[in-house]
Amino acid sequence: MRLDETGYADAARGMSFVNGNVITAESGSPRARAFAVGDGKFLRVGANEEARAAAPAGAPAVDLEGATVLPGLTDCHVHLLDYARGRSRLDLTAVTDSSELTRLVAGRVGAVRPGEWILGQGWNDALWRDRRPPHRNLLDGVSPQNPVLLARVDIHTVLVNSRALEMAGVTRDTPNPPGGRIEREHDTGQPTGVLVDDARSLVQELVPEPSSDEDAKALGAAMPDLSGLGLTAVHDAMATLELSDILRGMDDAGKLGLRVSLMLTYDEFEKLEALPARARAGALRPGRVTARTVKIFADGALGSRGALLSEPYSDDPSTTGVDKLSAEELLGQLRRILRAGLQPAVHAIGDLACSRVLDAYERCAADPEFQGAFRAVRPRLEHAQILSRRDVARCGKLGLIVSIQPPQLISDMTWMEDRLGPERVKLSFLFGSLARAGATLVSGSDLPIESCDPFLGMYAAVARRNLAGRPAGGWLREERLSREAALRSYALDAAYSAFEETAHGSIAAGKSADFVVIDRDVLSVPEDAIHGTRVLATFARGRRV
Repeated sequence: MRLDETGYADAARGMSFVNGNVITAESGSPRARAFAVGDGKFLRVGANEEARAAAPAGAPAVDLEGATVLPGLTDCHVHLLDYARGRSRLDLTAVTDSSELTRLVAGRVGAVRPGEWILGQGWNDALWRDRRPPHRNLLDGVSPQNPVLLARVDIHTVLVNSRALEMAGVTRDTPNPPGGRIEREHDTGQPTGVLVDDARSLVQELVPEPSSDEDAKALGAAMPDLSGLGLTAVHDAMATLELSDILRGMDDAGKLGLRVSLMLTYDEFEKLEALPARARAGALRPGRVTARTVKIFADGALGSRGALLSEPYSDDPSTTGVDKLSAEELLGQLRRILRAGLQPAVHAIGDLACSRVLDAYERCAADPEFQGAFRAVRPRLEHAQILSRRDVARCGKLGLIVSIQPPQLISDMTWMEDRLGPERVKLSFLFGSLARAGATLVSGSDLPIESCDPFLGMYAAVARRNLAGRPAGGWLREERLSREAALRSYALDAAYSAFEETAHGSIAAGKSADFVVIDRDVLSVPEDAIHGTRVLATFARGRRV
């Protein structure tokens, strides 16, 4: 049978796939022609005859007709609820100037009830042609009565109108909350409507939360988007116990096509710790939805000048970013996570934030209490966008998993020099240096901040150019990854980061039959052809999803 024929319901029980270009991601046997699947696992990987012989008696054979097969891919840093909920909100990702943003909000005002919240996400003032700074005045004229909250592309900043500020009681006298910043007018001290990092909660807590059923419906509608891009697993980087319950319910009902590894926020981890032992064990039980990682925030995002830098921002010398945790607070949280036997994952973007995290990790690694367990829990550093050369070496020495987001390189490289200056910008997205230092790199998108297309991510990591092919030689070309390393960051290394490398991440006998069929060999086509890869089919546990 052909790949485009129906009849895959039985693939999990038994089927062979022949005449393919199978990239296994196994170091000893990186290529094969065929494989057999049965009971949701790979039975044999090798030549056509071997695969046919290994398949259950009478099992059909699928002719791949030379198509390339990869292991199922993992996006190691997504925000599922933000993506799912955002599909029904104003999409501001294509906005190119402030007047366009105002126009889109005005259009939504006519479609909602009086007093109803208007929500949107994706605006990026760094790309606005008119260079007008975001301000509540952009919204007040078109929405004086409806509260408006628009999340920036990095999700770390929101723009709200005067009505939202009034409802939240935010005035010129409201102090900055810990870990956040209220942007203010220089002459009057009045809030501009821009709330950075933890200041967002001043208004966000007023926005009505969707019900669990509404979130489950939104997630169910969003999941096929991810499977259609070749993803069979994701790591959710800002999870709650409620989200865990929703996803487990979807899985029990057969409506979850992906494996999901959850990073609980530290607040949710504290709730988990307070549960009775039996309930806590239930929340941590293994399965297609796991929750064995805890996320900590050391700083904010670079685009909104929340990333914590060792020197002031080049385009705003009044700030070095947002300091989310003191060194002792960070260390205390890490120790508590390690004592629970869970995996810490620390968000750090600016060079000072990264340095502080590495200081804390070094202290934990040297602590007699954790020396035997530190590497066993596979600590993660999320983003590591700006790193000193000393800290690159420390990532390798500590054996850290460094979670990178290659698509952000394409988006950010056009404006990063404004924030960092011509010399400091050279310390950004140091993928190649981290790999050479011995860190384990895993890749993700930060969805919905960037597209979760893994082939766009591989292209960015390998070519370091935008989709128009610029700059021609690649931005900081010496920091590119090899194609094999880029694939591994979405496959076997991604599985390792979730403690799943014995069951997932490569095409090998005995592993779960998670694989994706694509229209080109991403290890050999011209670099500029990688990002155009088309997914022909995605399989999870041998079943087409």
